[in-house]
Amino acid sequence: MKAPFPYFGGKSTVANIVWDALGDVRHYLEPFCGSCAVLLARPDYDPQRHVESVVDADGHIANVWRSLQSDPDEVAKW
Repeated sequence: MKAPFPYFGGKSTVANIVWDALGDVRHYLEPFCGSCAVLLARPDYDPQRHVESVVDADGHIANVWRSLQSDPDEVAKW
Protein backbone atom coordinates (compact mmCIF):
# COMPACT_ATOMS: atom_id res chain seq x y z
CA MET A 1 0.00 0.00 0.00
CA LYS A 2 1.30 3.46 -0.85
CA ALA A 3 1.60 6.15 1.85
CA PRO A 4 -1.51 8.38 1.63
CA PHE A 5 0.42 11.67 1.79
CA PRO A 6 3.99 12.91 1.29
CA TYR A 7 6.00 13.61 4.42
CA PHE A 8 9.23 15.52 4.92
CA GLY A 9 11.93 12.93 5.52
CA GLY A 10 9.67 10.17 4.24
CA LYS A 11 11.22 6.81 3.43
CA SER A 12 8.94 5.65 0.61
CA THR A 13 11.79 5.54 -1.90
CA VAL A 14 13.86 3.23 0.31
CA ALA A 15 11.09 1.15 1.90
CA ASN A 16 11.87 -1.93 -0.17
CA ILE A 17 15.56 -1.67 0.77
CA VAL A 18 14.60 -1.49 4.45
CA TRP A 19 12.45 -4.64 4.17
CA ASP A 20 15.17 -6.47 2.25
CA ALA A 21 17.57 -5.68 5.10
CA LEU A 22 15.13 -6.55 7.90
CA GLY A 23 13.63 -9.69 6.44
CA ASP A 24 10.44 -11.14 7.87
CA VAL A 25 10.53 -9.79 11.43
CA ARG A 26 7.76 -10.83 13.83
CA HIS A 27 7.40 -7.43 15.53
CA TYR A 28 8.12 -4.29 13.52
CA LEU A 29 8.35 -0.94 15.27
CA GLU A 30 7.90 2.04 12.91
CA PRO A 31 9.91 4.85 14.52
CA PHE A 32 9.35 8.39 13.30
CA CYS A 33 6.12 7.25 11.68
CA GLY A 34 5.25 10.25 9.50
CA SER A 35 3.45 8.80 6.49
CA CYS A 36 4.13 5.18 7.59
CA ALA A 37 5.76 4.52 4.23
CA VAL A 38 7.94 1.64 5.40
CA LEU A 39 5.20 -0.07 7.39
CA LEU A 40 2.71 0.24 4.53
CA ALA A 41 5.26 -1.27 2.13
CA ARG A 42 5.68 -4.40 4.26
CA PRO A 43 5.57 -7.50 2.06
CA ASP A 44 3.52 -10.53 3.07
CA TYR A 45 1.91 -9.08 6.20
CA ASP A 46 -0.02 -11.70 8.16
CA PRO A 47 -1.89 -10.52 11.29
CA GLN A 48 -1.62 -14.03 12.72
CA ARG A 49 2.20 -13.93 12.61
CA HIS A 50 3.14 -10.25 12.76
CA VAL A 51 2.82 -7.41 15.25
CA GLU A 52 3.34 -3.82 14.12
CA SER A 53 3.72 -0.75 16.32
CA VAL A 54 3.62 2.85 15.16
CA VAL A 55 5.49 5.58 17.06
CA ASP A 56 5.75 9.32 16.48
CA ALA A 57 6.32 12.14 18.95
CA ASP A 58 4.14 14.46 16.84
CA GLY A 59 0.61 14.26 18.22
CA HIS A 60 -0.86 15.55 14.96
CA ILE A 61 0.62 12.61 13.04
CA ALA A 62 -0.74 10.21 15.66
CA ASN A 63 -4.18 11.80 15.32
CA VAL A 64 -4.13 11.47 11.53
CA TRP A 65 -3.48 7.74 11.74
CA ARG A 66 -5.97 7.25 14.57
CA SER A 67 -8.60 9.08 12.52
CA LEU A 68 -7.84 7.09 9.38
CA GLN A 69 -8.23 3.87 11.32
CA SER A 70 -11.43 4.98 13.01
CA ASP A 71 -13.32 6.63 10.13
CA PRO A 72 -11.44 6.78 6.81
CA ASP A 73 -14.45 8.03 4.85
CA GLU A 74 -14.90 11.04 7.14
CA VAL A 75 -11.18 11.85 6.92
CA ALA A 76 -11.35 11.65 3.12
CA LYS A 77 -14.37 13.95 3.13
CA TRP A 78 -12.44 16.64 5.02
